[in-house]
Amino acid sequence: MQIPAGPSSRRRSRGPLACGSQSRRSGPDATCNSRPAAGGRQSATAPCMPARERPQPRAGRPHCQPRPSELRTRPRKIVFADELQPRAPLHPEKHPRDLGPRPNPVPDYELKYPPVTSRRDRSRYAAVFQDQYEEFLELQRQVGAMQAKLQQLEALLLSLPPPRSQKEVRMAAHVRREFEKKRVDPGFLDKQARCDYLKGKLRHLKAQIRKFDDQRDSNSENSVYF
Repeated sequence: MQIPAGPSSRRRSRGPLACGSQSRRSGPDATCNSRPAAGGRQSATAPCMPARERPQPRAGRPHCQPRPSELRTRPRKIVFADELQPRAPLHPEKHPRDLGPRPNPVPDYELKYPPVTSRRDRSRYAAVFQDQYEEFLELQRQVGAMQAKLQQLEALLLSLPPPRSQKEVRMAAHVRREFEKKRVDPGFLDKQARCDYLKGKLRHLKAQIRKFDDQRDSNSENSVYF
């Protein structure tokens, strides 16, 4: 004889079924809490806890995205039209070359020492003449000595026979190099230019003084002749 199951046994038998049905309704993410209740019995009303969702990694800020501090408006610089530098033209105009003869520049001493109009000017011109005359004589001596050496080297080059050996070729080349070196020496060219300048200046001063003296009595005691 079988004893019919009581209400408590029915409730115990429904526990797993309810959990299974609940898990089916909750979907694949739901888990059934099958932990037995206190006393070794499984609770019929144990709820099914859903599984925790995994945290999604945050999307990093793209590198090209500007920072909020960079989005601030910068103050504009005001530039006036007269502060701008003029741009060079892309195709500058070419001016035709002047093929005519260039006029000789006027020496500065002709503008600085005009015709003498007073005895005071005459005395000043004479003082300048005496002051630079010694310098002119020294430069004339140095330039003359250098020009004499150049003439000797040039005469030696012209008198050399055609070279017949490598030694004569080297000797002729050495003499020619020495001649060209002395002829274009910067120190020699500067002294020569200074000597020519003083020669023209002293000649101009002398002419201006003589013109003034010609207008006066040639037998005057204050007349000075150079």
